[in-house]
Amino acid sequence: MKSCSKWIADGKPAKNSASASSTQNSSTTNVVLSVCAEALVADTEPRVWFVDNGATKHVTNQCDIFVSFEEFDSPHTVTAAGGESMPAVRKGTVEVLSFVGNEVQKLTLTDVWYVPKIGRNLFSVLAAQDKNSRSAKFMSSSTECWLTVSGKVVVYGTRAVNGTLYRAHLQAVYSDAQVQVNVAADDSSTLQLYHERFGHQDRRHVQTVIKRELGIDSKLDKEHFCEDCIYGKAHKLKFGTRENAVRPGEIMSADVCGPFDESFRKFRYFVVFKVHYSKLRFIGFLRNKSDVAEALRDMIAKVKTQGHVISELLSDNGGEFDNEDVRSILCLNGITQDTHSTVHARAKWNC
Repeated sequence: MKSCSKWIADGKPAKNSASASSTQNSSTTNVVLSVCAEALVADTEPRVWFVDNGATKHVTNQCDIFVSFEEFDSPHTVTAAGGESMPAVRKGTVEVLSFVGNEVQKLTLTDVWYVPKIGRNLFSVLAAQDKNSRSAKFMSSSTECWLTVSGKVVVYGTRAVNGTLYRAHLQAVYSDAQVQVNVAADDSSTLQLYHERFGHQDRRHVQTVIKRELGIDSKLDKEHFCEDCIYGKAHKLKFGTRENAVRPGEIMSADVCGPFDESFRKFRYFVVFKVHYSKLRFIGFLRNKSDVAEALRDMIAKVKTQGHVISELLSDNGGEFDNEDVRSILCLNGITQDTHSTVHARAKWNC
């Protein structure tokens, strides 16, 4: 079921009517319109219309032919047969001239979707039949097609043999009453909507992108702030501070890293001892985490040989440090152990 292409193309509708109804009432519902794959291919004449008897809505990529338009209540998407999807910006009314033989008729197409990225203008046979459910009929041959309403041909289309879509003999009317669909309805809501859809990118960048890609003008409200961005950019306060070491070896921190792929000598971990004063590191390779005690004993011996005394060892409270063997070694050498210091975490990651 989840891989059914028709179910995906229909927008993945719910199994029962109750869930479907609640989905339609939701403000986040994504309405999907399916079109043929040829609709994505840009035509050499961008103002030409093609007949699509599979689409349920008229679709155009021209923003300057609408005589009226309105906002969608929820996101709308046009999906081609190959799975490609494009956002529909708005819908409105378009007037076209239909050429049938020597006769010219003026038709009004309602509920036309404006999809800037679609390659061709599509005349929907199903939309026309839905509007004239009792009198509309569609007929076609290998090279011609006709849409009749009450027995009169209102749309005529032609295609080459073995061609793809029928080319409709339609021409958009550019009237004085036309409106521009690229004007945002308000100052901030449209920009905020696309700011959220684009993953909370910079609002000025989003403003530029929707202007370039979707033809939407929007105003940048400098006083508006996004609450999600405020929380997303928040950070923790600084860790507590402590006195810095004033001599080599006075304060050291330790941590174990691994496991890794086994080496030739069967090592899978290593432990790092860092001198806070000089930032010098001692590294010991381990076959098991429990070998930390032996590496600690070797490190203390090397520090003593160089004439230094360790006063304190910082580490996390992992079992490799919080055990009797490590505590006895530290106690024997007069070293204080701190397994709860937040400064250790800072020292570990800044090393």
